[in-house]
Amino acid sequence: MEIFYLVLQQMAVMFLFMVVGYALRKMKILPEGTDKVLSKLELFVFLPAMNFYNQLKNCTPETFSENYRLIIMGGVLVVIGVALAYPISRLIIRRGGDGEDLSYKRNIYRYALAIANTGFFGNFLVLNIWGEKGLFEYTLFTFCITVVIYSWGLAILMPSGTKAKNGAKSLLKRVCTPALIALVLGATLGLVGAYEYVPSFITTTLSGASECMGPSAMILSGFVIAGYDLKRIASQRAVYVASLFR
Repeated sequence: MEIFYLVLQQMAVMFLFMVVGYALRKMKILPEGTDKVLSKLELFVFLPAMNFYNQLKNCTPETFSENYRLIIMGGVLVVIGVALAYPISRLIIRRGGDGEDLSYKRNIYRYALAIANTGFFGNFLVLNIWGEKGLFEYTLFTFCITVVIYSWGLAILMPSGTKAKNGAKSLLKRVCTPALIALVLGATLGLVGAYEYVPSFITTTLSGASECMGPSAMILSGFVIAGYDLKRIASQRAVYVASLFR
């Protein structure tokens, strides 16, 4: 029950940040392009800083040898998830309109079924409940999942006409995201004991940027949600669900 209340409390905090983002857009306090700015800050600053700092501080030969199996476990589970997503997506999307591309719709469901929200949402939740040690173990567990997201995940979500010609080069570019590079680099430096030699003003900067990751991600989520007509989406979803049972 203690864990349940901790999770509930953190989810309430996240919800409030989302409400802030929602209100900022609805009240036109922030301009329409704010979501793009926040997304770039998350992708290029806050999440890489969090990954790098956490691995630099917590990834030692001892902690890695105790927890490396988490990487294997995460890899096995994501492979199972991807394998199950294909037949399940066919059960969900059985038919469509004339000339409708069912494969792309199924791909959306495949991604949603196989990949959990292990990024901004998961990192924020784990960090605030289990602390830096828990986040270190969590990033090891989600390492393979992150690779799958930026390889298989992005590949199936791309419309058929937009896929790059140079497949191998494009795949490498997608996988080598700033967050993943920061995680690997931080783990490497942590394993060789570099943390104690890093100046305190650098670690303080990294720690401060890490703390911005969760709140800014939730404000971004609320800001994006505020841009949709929720009533229209709900009515369309109701019509779609009803059509599945005809």
